[in-house]
Amino acid sequence: MWAGKSAPAPATPTTFHQGDLRLGHYKLTIFTTPRTDLFSYTSGRYLYDENLRFEERYVEFDVKALEAIASSVVCKNKTFILTMNDGFEVIVKIPYRHTVPKILTTESEVATLDFLRQKGVPVPRVYAYCSKPDNAVGTEYIIIEKAPGQALDRRWFDLTPKERIRLVTSFVEIERKLFLIPFSSHGSIYYRDSLPQHLRSDLYETSHEDDGSHFCIGPSTDYMFWRGRRTLLDIDRGPWTDHREYARSVGQRELAWTKRYGKPLQNGFPHNTIVEGEIPHEANLDLLNRYSLISPFILPKDRRNPMNKATIRHPDFNPSNIFVSDSCEISCIIDWQHCSIIPLLLAAGNPPLFENPDGKPPKNLEKPSLPDIYDSLNPEEKLMLMTFIDNKPHLAALRHPLMPHRQHAVERAGRQWSGNVITLKGTLVRLNDWFQATILLDHWRSLLDDLGHDGWVRHESFEYVTEMNKKLKEDWIAQAEDEEDLVSVDQFWPFQDHEEFG
Repeated sequence: MWAGKSAPAPATPTTFHQGDLRLGHYKLTIFTTPRTDLFSYTSGRYLYDENLRFEERYVEFDVKALEAIASSVVCKNKTFILTMNDGFEVIVKIPYRHTVPKILTTESEVATLDFLRQKGVPVPRVYAYCSKPDNAVGTEYIIIEKAPGQALDRRWFDLTPKERIRLVTSFVEIERKLFLIPFSSHGSIYYRDSLPQHLRSDLYETSHEDDGSHFCIGPSTDYMFWRGRRTLLDIDRGPWTDHREYARSVGQRELAWTKRYGKPLQNGFPHNTIVEGEIPHEANLDLLNRYSLISPFILPKDRRNPMNKATIRHPDFNPSNIFVSDSCEISCIIDWQHCSIIPLLLAAGNPPLFENPDGKPPKNLEKPSLPDIYDSLNPEEKLMLMTFIDNKPHLAALRHPLMPHRQHAVERAGRQWSGNVITLKGTLVRLNDWFQATILLDHWRSLLDDLGHDGWVRHESFEYVTEMNKKLKEDWIAQAEDEEDLVSVDQFWPFQDHEEFG
């Protein structure tokens, strides 16, 4: 939950007065005298399991101690004074009781914010924090600056076309910075001295302009690696230097949980009308074992393949976490809790915020045309628009074969057992079909005298390879069951002239 609003008192302790501040899904109302709703969740209601959700979000803490700490922080920095009367505001973030992992979540979020600020990413400055609950306040906390600008969810529906261009181009520029950071491993960011040596991996793989010596990569703070009784499991939470081990650990995590805590479940409506009765959890164990077998092949094998590059992105890029300036450039991005570094191919994709609302999405990723208003933009705005094409690693990942299916396999394998076996099974079948087609393609190449990927063949075997290629194609055309099959083979045969892009 978030809190903030204070009054200046340079020589005396600061007193919090009534006020509230909404950021993201959080709201905390501060009063000069303790009240129950100070510790309770007040930003909304829950249609079901409401008492449980409220209980998870109820956190008591020592208001006076928090006031004193916040006041001392301001005095030490001398630049800022915690105040209410002249409008200065800071944000106090207090984790819910169900927030996991304890200690690591706070440590990682603080270190991530510090690291990103050094990289020129607009995130809040951290004034003070404590990752252990045995302090004067009685709970973990982070005191950060109030995000400059206005929350995007308050302006979203009133943006002009030019403002939308500024928003998107500033977003692309921020993401370009993130995608270019040469991380050495997958996991989450920490201060080096906050973790034992066996849980630390160097921040960068090779020497870098900023040595990052006081940062490291440690265990992932991805919520699903710690959710519920997963905190009791002895599982691999990183850091991972091998991208394939990361993909495998997602399935192993749910395999361990389902073995220990899984039970037969019935699907909820309307899926229970399709698959009736209770589904034994052993069915999910079988699928997770199958996932483990193919997990080394979901991502490219070569660690140096650009698709495997360790990549950081915001974990919840929605309008309430984005603040914009008057000109609608991104001025701050908040709520980096549970942020993780994962392989590029699994991190790629357009945030829901920028998804194309058109009913029929484009069938390819050809270069987009310029907007109709392009000619009316000034030189600076045109330059900003051109940064849209600068994030080449992301574009390459979006173009990668079967990217959505690969992501879907990891995402579905990482979900808690709920009685649904259909979705994960379907994903594994599609990937298996693709892998089998790849094996067939490699077999054909071997029959064609180990044909090169660019069509190269030795002089002495050229005529043989030409005839064999012709025969292979004719055999598959003969097996076509309908016109669609015929067109698929005839027009898209892999070993014939085709248009090249580049």
